[in-house]
Amino acid sequence: MKKYCLLLFFLPLFSLSSFAESVTDYLSLLKSTDSVTRMRAAQTVGNKKMKKAVPALISLLGDESPGVVINAIVSLGMLRDVSSVKPLIEAVEKSTYTAVKIMGAQTLGYFRDKKVLNLLRKLADSENPMLRAAACRSLGRVGDEHDVDKLMEKAEKDDSDLVKKVAVDTLGEMAEMKNVKKKRKAIEEVIKRAAKSKKEKIKRSAEKALKRLRREKQK
Repeated sequence: MKKYCLLLFFLPLFSLSSFAESVTDYLSLLKSTDSVTRMRAAQTVGNKKMKKAVPALISLLGDESPGVVINAIVSLGMLRDVSSVKPLIEAVEKSTYTAVKIMGAQTLGYFRDKKVLNLLRKLADSENPMLRAAACRSLGRVGDEHDVDKLMEKAEKDDSDLVKKVAVDTLGEMAEMKNVKKKRKAIEEVIKRAAKSKKEKIKRSAEKALKRLRREKQK
């Protein structure tokens, strides 16, 4: 599976601003034969919150350039249109590019949907630690108490320090949600154990999460 640095796909936008003024202009650029132009246009319509560009962005999810696909995914996440949920799921499932899957997992965390949850739960067990971390973070946004057990398991047993840290961060945030109230004590115990970790980043995340939990109890 090919891997790409995500940062390479987010390019400066100044070169477009000189000749693209309207939504129509940008919609035209999204269909350009030049992949860099499509990439920049896809990024721009999201930044400019151009809702009319949603159908065109969805079409770009099948683009031959992974950079274009990633920028289309990011912009669809910014626009939060429910019509993009199914195409996003399909793009993540079909893609052979790790970077596309990671960005897709991050973006799907903006949509509360049963199929989204099913995919995120699957991705949380992916072989790639960055993809597992992205899925865990999104589960923290759209998951419920049924996902707490998975995140607690990741916080304690995952073989990646990155995933453990993200799981701890996410559990600290989820503990403040009303829909996980029954799991709050178990979450706190897991975070307390993480606070004793020899890994400094995990330890700091756990200490920060414990402070949040203490503030929550004082309310």
